[in-house]
Amino acid sequence: MIKQASEILSKMGVYINPETLCKNLGLSQLQIIEICRALVQNAKVLIFDEPTAGLTTYEIENLFKIIKELKEKGIVIIFVTNMVEEALSIADRVTILRDGEVYNIINELARIGCAIIFISSDFSELIGMCDRILVLHKGKTAGEFSKREMDYDKILKTAMGI
Repeated sequence: MIKQASEILSKMGVYINPETLCKNLGLSQLQIIEICRALVQNAKVLIFDEPTAGLTTYEIENLFKIIKELKEKGIVIIFVTNMVEEALSIADRVTILRDGEVYNIINELARIGCAIIFISSDFSELIGMCDRILVLHKGKTAGEFSKREMDYDKILKTAMGI
């Protein structure tokens, strides 16, 4: 496993000792580790939510270099930011959402019959937007709840494997 981690880190052009505990790494290094985890699992889509928050200019440049390399390899990148300059410098396409507009888009797609996968840790948001909830535990579907079955405690217990 350490050899595989070293190879992936090397391919990304960064040096992080794969034997270093995560608690001893900086924010940008942790982000790189998460990217590597996704690559090991052959992820085809990576979602970055405000990935530059708390990073130095150098770390942002390095992250953007890695993202550009991932894009060249055919990996889809969804980059969420409130920094317009960042979006324009990294994106092939930019969509600007404002005042809950994402909900309007989701509702419109659902109205025309598109399947929507909505990921959130905000339970009230899930209940408001979803007609059913699939709960994952250890990478597998652990439960499915219809609108009328949605109960915070049941869903939480299912997510924890209880």
